[in-house]
Amino acid sequence: MRACPLVTKMAKLQIFIGENAGQDLKEIAENGGFGDDVEVIDVATEEGFPKVAEMELTEIPSAYQDGKRCAIKYSDYNVEINCPAENEIISEV
Repeated sequence: MRACPLVTKMAKLQIFIGENAGQDLKEIAENGGFGDDVEVIDVATEEGFPKVAEMELTEIPSAYQDGKRCAIKYSDYNVEINCPAENEIISEV
């Protein structure tokens, strides 16, 4: 009998969208395309605007997981959100 690898729970994926940017990501998220633990935040809403300021977002759409920015990649037939691993450092100031 083989042992199953330990599965760790990832932090919630946050996707920031606007009225004219990221609506495709919202649709994919609502259909479970990015998993179950996803929060879609519309930056133009009363609830979303403070989160934009808090995270100092400069680009919409954006995606974050555990406070780290994720890469959104578009291709002809696919949209991927790739987040850094827990210990991975993307850039350092």
